[in-house]
Amino acid sequence: MNVKETVVEVISAVVPIAVLVTILQLTVAKLPTEVFVNFIGGAVLVMLGLILFLIGAKVGFLPVGEMIGSSLVTKGKLWLILFFGFLIGFAVTIAELFIA
Repeated sequence: MNVKETVVEVISAVVPIAVLVTILQLTVAKLPTEVFVNFIGGAVLVMLGLILFLIGAKVGFLPVGEMIGSSLVTKGKLWLILFFGFLIGFAVTIAELFIA
């Protein structure tokens, strides 16, 4: 896990959007200062949250997923792979419904 790489990925994803909104703020939109300051603060929080989330996923979930996946393939039973693939897909879909 490379923290620096994760930080660069997140910054390269969020900063262009923040720059575009800033350009619009300075030229066209002219939103109230409070709204723009809230946007900048939100962008910083989004970056911090994404960095923490991605590091957590890479440290906690990825290794376990890789081990489980390789052990399922090693068993060589297609029905087992399909069953757990369906089960995990279903669980993720249900979990996503609660994120709003």
